[in-house]
Amino acid sequence: MHNRIIVIWLNLNTGQYYHKIYRSFFHHEVGYINQYNHKIVDIVEYKEIVQKYKFLRRLLRKLISFLENILKRL
Repeated sequence: MHNRIIVIWLNLNTGQYYHKIYRSFFHHEVGYINQYNHKIVDIVEYKEIVQKYKFLRRLLRKLISFLENILKRL
């Protein structure tokens, strides 16, 4: 599987943000402005988001379990 990245773009003409997912090597950096006057404002690796999601999911499960145990004791 190729590393996927999410690139956050800012359309400098309209002030609107949008994102695009790239599945292969991406060779531009934050701050790059293309020929359409769109600027890269952030680049995030897809796996970072997945790892954070898994961590948050685990944390929420533990919190819910903890709260359920408290309710059982009341």
